[in-house]
Amino acid sequence: MPLKISVQLLVRLPRELRAFARLPWERGLAGIGVREGRLNIVVADDKELRRLNRRFRAEDRPTDVLAFDYRDDPTGDLWGDVIVSWERAVEQARERSLSPLEELARLGVHGCLHLLGHDHRTRSEAQRMGALQERVVRSLLRGGRKGQPRAVVQ
Repeated sequence: MPLKISVQLLVRLPRELRAFARLPWERGLAGIGVREGRLNIVVADDKELRRLNRRFRAEDRPTDVLAFDYRDDPTGDLWGDVIVSWERAVEQARERSLSPLEELARLGVHGCLHLLGHDHRTRSEAQRMGALQERVVRSLLRGGRKGQPRAVVQ
């Protein structure tokens, strides 16, 4: 199955973040060798991320991104869901002097990389994952080319 990424918006995003759903997610991940699979990137608010974080990680606070891996489920072809908080993205962008769209894209990519098996528990893992993350973010923010797949907005 060719790579398909669906972007779902659970909230109405501020104007500066609306382009997130139109980023060329498939092309961005194809640039690091991902050619097959299906996953969802869901944009939610802090309230939803807090609820999920409390339920699945026993942490009663909002977080910026959660990744749920479903690849062990023999009944489906969905790799997983990446859920990002637009409110965390805006706050973190302000702290890092970045655009909110760039930070939201970074969080989405970060979650996708976790689903692909990357982690940042050690310094070397963090360096490798960070380099891949920035490579994909740069690709996403350059925009799509004619004929390139784009994310599906639902």
